[in-house]
Amino acid sequence: MTARRHTNLTIRGATYRDADHAAAELNVHPVTVRAHARAGTLHRCGAGSSGVEPTPVRVRGLDFASAEAAAAHFGVHIQVVYRRLVDGRPDDIGLPNARGQHIAKPVVIGPVSFRSMRDADRALGFGKDYVQKAFKRNSKPMLERIFAAAMRYSEIAAKRPSTSSNGVSAP
Repeated sequence: MTARRHTNLTIRGATYRDADHAAAELNVHPVTVRAHARAGTLHRCGAGSSGVEPTPVRVRGLDFASAEAAAAHFGVHIQVVYRRLVDGRPDDIGLPNARGQHIAKPVVIGPVSFRSMRDADRALGFGKDYVQKAFKRNSKPMLERIFAAAMRYSEIAAKRPSTSSNGVSAP
């Protein structure tokens, strides 16, 4: 009979004589306890958390216990967090996507200027590519509808109180 390698195991403050006794108390298989002992993750043994140990994530000076916590904080999907980490751009997590903005052309509709036609679609409440299709087709009804929406948009923007840099409304 060989000597037991995994003895006097301390798991979450409780010390167990060996892996078999720990397994019986934690309702897991002894192989699971031994695997956690080899991996140095006894604190997770029998806690219902399997898989890879969560890696802490730092985004713009904020520390998170895991990628899931960072995703929940910024309101993005966890795959966004993983993709930014793989790309070496963790500080981009939660920021607006600037993809394609280097080729976007500004558009002026009536009294309002937009960064791109897509931004005009969003701001004026149209579906995707409506403004672009209207200009491409040179459709008079579509262009009139866009111009009317831009006029309403400018009126609403003019009625909003302007704020200074310290957040106080101007007189």
